[in-house]
Amino acid sequence: MSDLREVAFEYEYEAMRTLGRRKSRHLRAMAASLRHIAGNRAGADPTALQLRPDIRLDVPERWCRQHGYQAGFGTDGFTIERDGEPARLARLGDTLRWDGRRIHIESRA
Repeated sequence: MSDLREVAFEYEYEAMRTLGRRKSRHLRAMAASLRHIAGNRAGADPTALQLRPDIRLDVPERWCRQHGYQAGFGTDGFTIERDGEPARLARLGDTLRWDGRRIHIESRA
């Protein structure tokens, strides 16, 4: 189990099985911490970011801002835009790629 998300799942599973509230809270906190670390790790690559359902909302927003874009989540997906370019929509599963000048959206399909 090398993926932090898998380890977080195991902590959540164990928290559901335990009888003690204190231990359950501790296990859930550990799971949340591991998911937080995994989300930050996903945003560490300056050239690509995959939009996954378990990524924290601030990670893609910060990643886009670092490349000069404004970004936000809506009901249809993740919108990115900057001056002189039309707004574009990315959905879960899509990958954002930075080519040095612009962000491109690679569709998951």
